[in-house]
Amino acid sequence: MTAVDSPPNGPRSPEQRKREALERLVRDNDVWVATADATGEPCLVPLAFWWDGEAVWLATRDTNPTGRNLCSSGGPGSASAIRGMWSWSAAPRAC
Repeated sequence: MTAVDSPPNGPRSPEQRKREALERLVRDNDVWVATADATGEPCLVPLAFWWDGEAVWLATRDTNPTGRNLCSSGGPGSASAIRGMWSWSAAPRAC
C-alpha cells in the first residue's frame, strides 16, 4: 500500500487537497456540474471539460438549463460563453 492508498490520519491539509484537485483536473475529462436557476430549481448534469491551467472549460449548449444557469448565477466564480463553450474561473468574467 502506497502513501496515496493508505487511510487518512485526520483531515487532508489544504496543500494536499489542492494538489489532488489539480491532479484530477489534468487526468479527468468529465465532471458533474450542479447549477440552479433564479427560483432555486436544481440541475445536475455530467459535462465534458478541459482544464487550461487557469480555467475550466465546459462543453454545453447555451439553450439548456445548465448553460443559462452558469451565466446567470453570479456565484463565487463566473462563467463566460464562447459559442457553446463555457469557461469557469474564480476570477470574475463578464458573460
